[in-house]
Amino acid sequence: MQLSPNFARHEFEHDGCIMPDESVVEAYRRLCTDVLEPLRARFEESYHITSGYRSPEINARIGGAPSSQHIATADHSASDGYFESHRKDMRTPFDWLRMESGLAFDQLILEHGKYGDVLHISWTRTPRRMALEGATFNQTAYEARYVAPITQAEVT
Repeated sequence: MQLSPNFARHEFEHDGCIMPDESVVEAYRRLCTDVLEPLRARFEESYHITSGYRSPEINARIGGAPSSQHIATADHSASDGYFESHRKDMRTPFDWLRMESGLAFDQLILEHGKYGDVLHISWTRTPRRMALEGATFNQTAYEARYVAPITQAEVT
């Protein structure tokens, strides 16, 4: 099942975690259409999803935060991913999202890991546009990064 033109539901279901109901599917549809599709269009390449929906049990097993937005509901969803061409350094997409895009993400986290960088991007009904940076798997505390405000022209 397609969530948007370039993202399918199965890309967000890993480790046996299946989205529990249509409201969660809709939250992932919004993440795709509101944030991931414009990101993919800007960088003109496939965006690889490494993590999407998590059950509370899987989230706990891998060391995710108990309040992780990966444990999606009708009100929020989250994914981690990367562009192959930026795998070693996702700073350019991170900076575009937080400084230039005007997109309504909730959390944007640039995570640095052993095998390269990933972007954690979440969607909520009331986006905060919060940007952070740190190590994968919560190995270090995240540090806040400046986010350009959305202008009135971007809202309309």
